[in-house]
Amino acid sequence: MIVSITIKNWMSFKDKTFFTMEAGKEKSSRSTLADFKRFRIKLLPIAAIFGSNGSGKSNFIKAISFVQRLLTEPEKGVFSSKPYAFCFDEKLRNEPSEIEIQLMLGKYVYSYFLSFTNQRIVNESLILINTSSSNLLFSRSGTKLETGPALSKTIPTESLRFIQPLLDKNQPALSVLGEANIDHVKDVFNWFKHSLRIITPNSISISKFAESDGELWEDFAYLDTGITKIGYQDCKVNLPDEVSRLARDLQDGEFLYYRDPKSGAIRVGRNSDGLLMQKLLAVHVTRQGYEVIIPDQDESEGVKRLFDLLPAMKNLKRRDASVTYFIDEFDRSLHSLLTEHLLNRFLYSCGAETRKQLIVTTQNPFLINQDLLRRDELWIANRESDGSTILYPMADFIELRLDKDIRKSYFEGRMGGLPNL
Repeated sequence: MIVSITIKNWMSFKDKTFFTMEAGKEKSSRSTLADFKRFRIKLLPIAAIFGSNGSGKSNFIKAISFVQRLLTEPEKGVFSSKPYAFCFDEKLRNEPSEIEIQLMLGKYVYSYFLSFTNQRIVNESLILINTSSSNLLFSRSGTKLETGPALSKTIPTESLRFIQPLLDKNQPALSVLGEANIDHVKDVFNWFKHSLRIITPNSISISKFAESDGELWEDFAYLDTGITKIGYQDCKVNLPDEVSRLARDLQDGEFLYYRDPKSGAIRVGRNSDGLLMQKLLAVHVTRQGYEVIIPDQDESEGVKRLFDLLPAMKNLKRRDASVTYFIDEFDRSLHSLLTEHLLNRFLYSCGAETRKQLIVTTQNPFLINQDLLRRDELWIANRESDGSTILYPMADFIELRLDKDIRKSYFEGRMGGLPNL
């Protein structure tokens, strides 16, 4: 689970910006908090980031997506034709960007730090944090890697020469050591590879389920979409690279679901003949009882959005799930009541022993509701006069009492995050 994220000099984030999922002193909805008694902290299951257009909400998620892509596709490196740094300050354009992510995994907290430009990795480190101490696992400066005492026995000095060529190509050390199944490092690497899921308006949303999970699409029947069931039709499509990579690991009885604007919603499985691809078809029923099949491309934008979200929400609903979803523009094309319903269902399944999180960006003011979300789960992205983004929780406004209508305070401009019209 995410403990905190720190970003500096990344796109619209100029100054060091701190985001935390550690619960504050709020007394409401404490039953939904994940409890880590060993560290005496509780982590929030959800966070919603509000803000006007162009305030930097999406850039926050892009930072996490960048780190995930770098670690899972290390051969692509950090290289880009455009700088990642804050572009409205000449002094910062050539300075490195910094991203630090703290994770609670098992019995430990891990802090992964990355400093980089669009040409090279400048610094990288991984620290293991225990209840009373912290231990450096590795640190990297340029292409030089040093291991801490905890890894020095696992990775002898002579073994580092085999790693060096990959570091020279600006591949992250976390990826190289994680793929080698090095203790502790592999836990962090596998979280980025398997437990972190990101859905953006332009990305292909991918979910993996077992064949026995027949309830996956039943939500369509009672969410007032007009769809009674989902049908499948064999097809042949060119799979996107990411889907193709994940499909190689499919076992019999497992399916990948994805949707993109060109192909529609697709299910990918595996049988004795190889990959099996099927197009998902929405089935409607007329008053006379006849079934009418509507292709994905002809469905409403709200239904298409549900094709993206329902597999994710189904995954998040499981009490044994160990996943973290970042969803940009969560409520895009959805009715406010439907959005609130989906979030309520997720929160109902959260408790002291659950280890799942949902972090969303939204412009839906109806979610600023203390009956739904705690104040420390409500965040604001605000664009400053110099074009930079600042990010802060509504809990910072101590004058907002529990019985205060904070939505009214938000619309009155007391907390920022509104367009200046």
